[in-house]
Amino acid sequence: MTALTILNTTIRRDAEGRYNLNDCHKASGLGVEKRPGSWLRTEQTQALVAEMETAQMCAVSPVSSVEGRSGGTYVAKELVYAYAMWISPAFHLTVIRAFDALVAGAAGSVSAPSADIVRGIVQAVRAEVLAELRVHARCPSAVSITPRCPNAAGSALSVAPA
Repeated sequence: MTALTILNTTIRRDAEGRYNLNDCHKASGLGVEKRPGSWLRTEQTQALVAEMETAQMCAVSPVSSVEGRSGGTYVAKELVYAYAMWISPAFHLTVIRAFDALVAGAAGSVSAPSADIVRGIVQAVRAEVLAELRVHARCPSAVSITPRCPNAAGSALSVAPA
């Protein structure tokens, strides 16, 4: 079977055919706040996993965590889509296209991100930074926000310790 590759990252599979979410996280290029463990703890994810188990959509458990160097969190295909949606709309589309390419028999690879994908990921990261700044609004001396080189929308932020 051809391997699933997302943005030049091969997504490992376990013996049961589940996909490694840690590889997906690596492909996203985002930080620790978007790690699989954070996603798995959300109420919506727990409800989705419970529904999959109740509906017996999988012959095996939809989630498996493996300790060690070659370990990680392995999940059913439906949960890869859900995880990608949680990361960002742009990454979600990238994952859908990678699966479509895999099913169509293409290399199963979405190797070069389009400008829209990159823009979407940048917007998601920017939104997270702005959310963090709102959280720290009670400590205005902790952060300094200054304009830097403008983005396509004509504005940019630079965040530095005050």
